[in-house]
Amino acid sequence: MASVVVGADSWISSIENLAAGADSAASLAVYGGAATIADGIREAINKIPAQSSDGKHRRGVTDAERQGLLDGLGVAQHKRSNGVVETKIGFDGYNSYVTKKYPKGHPNSMVARSVESGTSWLQKTPFIAPTARRLKKDTVAAMQAELDDYIRQKEK
Repeated sequence: MASVVVGADSWISSIENLAAGADSAASLAVYGGAATIADGIREAINKIPAQSSDGKHRRGVTDAERQGLLDGLGVAQHKRSNGVVETKIGFDGYNSYVTKKYPKGHPNSMVARSVESGTSWLQKTPFIAPTARRLKKDTVAAMQAELDDYIRQKEK
């Protein structure tokens, strides 16, 4: 049986070029997916109801807590371990609601956890988990688009 190999050298060179930048490509893809989720969480924060109370439980967030969540939301630097590139999306810093117990303001991560899971005095209003589930396909598509762009740039 006869076989013909045409342009194998350029194809092999292209594959080697892409493999050399695999770490960069993976980082770009992870950040592209994280940005999609972070944007969705920002929208969800704006949809959390304003503070109200039924006398026993509080529901929603104050304006200071909402702004703190928006300002504190971020994407961490990526981390590589065992061939996996990952990052975290979370809340950092403090909001402007200063109390004696929290002289710097309430920690944004505490407010986010309290709203997401609820407490003995705050009714839960999940906004992170439903957003992540809803945007799963969009996140995969964003990551694929980042990889496609990277490959197109490398092939030039």
